[in-house]
Amino acid sequence: MYAGHVYCTRHIYDNVQRHLTDNGVAVQTRQQLLRLLQTCCETQTADRSATCDDATHQLLEYARLHIPDHADYIAKHVMPKVSNNRMVRLNYCI
Repeated sequence: MYAGHVYCTRHIYDNVQRHLTDNGVAVQTRQQLLRLLQTCCETQTADRSATCDDATHQLLEYARLHIPDHADYIAKHVMPKVSNNRMVRLNYCI
């Protein structure tokens, strides 16, 4: 879907923050989700599949439990870009 294109992690992070703020998500919940997103993006650069999978699982689980109205946004709009970045790095960066 996004093959070959790397998405700026900062823009992904900022877009999620804006989406959550605009939709009235509580500050504490928003900050925790953003910390989990940052962890997920950071593990991608290390190419640790188990660590990356765990970070992704934690992020999606947190979204489902604490902001269920926005879990679909995280799963369908954010995570494909984060996962794509990892795949591009694995395929094109040696």
